[in-house]
Amino acid sequence: MENDNRPKIEASSRRRIDFNIDKTWNDIPEDSDTCSACGGHIQKEFLEFTNETNSLVVSATAPGYGCTGCELKHFDDITLLSLLNGASGQFRRFGDEAQALRLEEEAASFARARSITFDGEQQPPITS
Repeated sequence: MENDNRPKIEASSRRRIDFNIDKTWNDIPEDSDTCSACGGHIQKEFLEFTNETNSLVVSATAPGYGCTGCELKHFDDITLLSLLNGASGQFRRFGDEAQALRLEEEAASFARARSITFDGEQQPPITS
């Protein structure tokens, strides 16, 4: 009889939902800036976007940027908005209206802060 003292790992009760956005590697520009955190080189990479609740894990892979020095990762503004809106739609589709609304509010707040219209165009800030 074998003594199995390994911890038991329970299967997650959360459902994983993968979705896609309409962005390809060529849809984002090369980033010639240096990393704001360490000054290292920035390159294009495919990154995972994940948003979780107690019952769902909503995830997508999209083109973004990564630092070769400190490994800081980020998406361009339009891609991030697409991911937030896409995740919101998935949460709504699977019955989590509260999380869908939170993500929609986050996307709207981000768009206002960055002066992005909902057609994806960046607008100059309004000055009075």
